[in-house]
Amino acid sequence: MYSYALVVFLNGLLFATIVPLIPVFVSLYFWIKYLVDKNNLLFLYAKKYESNGTYRKTVTRFMIFNMIFYLLAISALLGK
Repeated sequence: MYSYALVVFLNGLLFATIVPLIPVFVSLYFWIKYLVDKNNLLFLYAKKYESNGTYRKTVTRFMIFNMIFYLLAISALLGK
């Protein structure tokens, strides 16, 4: 589930520099996803699926990679 969100986030960042309207749709996607995931975590999933913070470390590494990739891509695009 995190991989899809990270791909949407990275694509939103990359294409936001070309089409300024994309962040609106990406924000709407993440807002709806937040509401759905919040409902699922509160009422659907059991307590036994607690991760104890292991996903946070993994997602943090992926977000840092996404930001570095974004900065390199934009630097290569605008640095010419």
